[in-house]
Amino acid sequence: MTTAVRSSKEEELPAALALAFAPLHKRAFGIAIGTACGLTLFLFTAVFLLRDPEHGVGLALLSQYFKGYTVSWPGALIGFF
Repeated sequence: MTTAVRSSKEEELPAALALAFAPLHKRAFGIAIGTACGLTLFLFTAVFLLRDPEHGVGLALLSQYFKGYTVSWPGALIGFF
C-alpha cells in the first residue's frame, strides 16, 4: 500500500477557483436579491395592467402577503418597495 506524500508547501487554488468559493458580502447579496424580487413583482403587475386587467391570474392574492399591495400602478410601486 502506497501513501501519497504531501509537500511541505500547501497547494494553492487557482485565482478563479478561489474567487468562486469566496464568502459572499451579506448586505450586497441581500440588496441584490431584494431589488431583483421587487423589480420582478413590479414588472408582473405592470404587464398585467397593460395587457388585460379584467382577466387576471390571481395577482390580487399578493395583497395577503404584502401590506398595501393592490393590482394598480400605486400597488406596483408598493410591491417594488
